[in-house]
Amino acid sequence: MYQAQSKSGTDTMTTYNQFVNVMLPIVRKNQDVIVFRGAYERLQVYSNHDCQYVSSLALPMGYNWTSRKMPNWKYLILGQAKLAGTWEQGSDWKNQVQLGGVFLATKMVRPELRWKMGVFVNREAFGPFVIPLFGWDWKINDRWKMIALLPNMMKLEFTAIPNALNVGVAYRSSTRSFYNTPDKGYIRYNEMQLKTYLEYHFKSYYTFVEGGYFVGKAPRYFSSTDSKTVTENGLYFNTKPFFLLNFGVALRLAN
Repeated sequence: MYQAQSKSGTDTMTTYNQFVNVMLPIVRKNQDVIVFRGAYERLQVYSNHDCQYVSSLALPMGYNWTSRKMPNWKYLILGQAKLAGTWEQGSDWKNQVQLGGVFLATKMVRPELRWKMGVFVNREAFGPFVIPLFGWDWKINDRWKMIALLPNMMKLEFTAIPNALNVGVAYRSSTRSFYNTPDKGYIRYNEMQLKTYLEYHFKSYYTFVEGGYFVGKAPRYFSSTDSKTVTENGLYFNTKPFFLLNFGVALRLAN
C-alpha cells in the first residue's frame, strides 16, 4: 500500500496492491521440473475525485532442466497467458489477453556462485515488451548472500537467526499494463522500489514486512486516441517519490 501526492501538491492518490501467487513444481525422476504457476494481482486506485479497480490473472507454465552434456548449466523456459484489465461486463476480452514468456540460463561457476542470463517477452497493452535479463546467486558466507536478476530485482540479505530471521535491503522493478475497457485506453504501471525488509520463517510459511521509497512511476493512463502521451486526470497523475509499506504471508504448499 502507498499514498502519493501530485507534484503540484493539489491532489493525493492512494493505491492498494494485492498479490496471490501459487506455484506447483512437479519433480521428475531425472530431477527436471515441470512448473505450474498462478498469479493474481488486484490494483485499487483512489484519489480525491474518483476510484478504479483493475486486475490481472496470469497462468505461467514451463520446464526447468539440467544440461545432460554440461551439468553445470540449467535452463528454464516458461510460457504465460495473462488476462489484465478492468474485467467489466461487456469487456472486449480479446484486448485484455497478454501472451509472453521467459527463457533463463543458469551456470554454476562454483557451489556458492551462479550466473544467470535470459530474456523476458510479453505482449503488453502498449505493444511488444522485451527485456534482456542478467543476474547471479551469490552465497558470500554463512550469513550473507546476494541475489539479482537485473533489471527486475536485486537484494543483499543477512541471516540474523539461521532458518528463522532474515533482514536485508532490496531493489525491485516491474513494468505491467492493464486494458481500460470504458474507452479502450490502458493503464501502465512502472513500479520501482528501494526498500529494506524483514522476514521471519516458520515451518511451512513466512511473514514479511518491507519499508522504503517508491521511485518509479505510479499508475499512468493512456487514452485510445493518443497511446504514447500520458493523459493526466483526477485519478492518474504525475507524482513525486513517496514512502511505501508492504507486508504479507507466504505459504509453502509443496516441496
